[in-house]
Amino acid sequence: MQMSKNPDWLPQVREFCRGAGIKIMAWGPNTLVVEAKSSEISSQVSLQLRQLGFKAVEDEADSYAGILTLSFEP
Repeated sequence: MQMSKNPDWLPQVREFCRGAGIKIMAWGPNTLVVEAKSSEISSQVSLQLRQLGFKAVEDEADSYAGILTLSFEP
């Protein structure tokens, strides 16, 4: 089984999140999951990452789990 390479956007997003104090929980080819322990933090992170091409994915389970799922839409 061949391992896929990391998405092209990941290095820039990692650097941005590190500088903004945003904890990355997971990622996929077109998805990023970050820690967001409140709806206020979720909104702030969503606005910050929008400039990098991400859009929040609405999911009630995310807020319960303290995470935010974003979809990469270049």
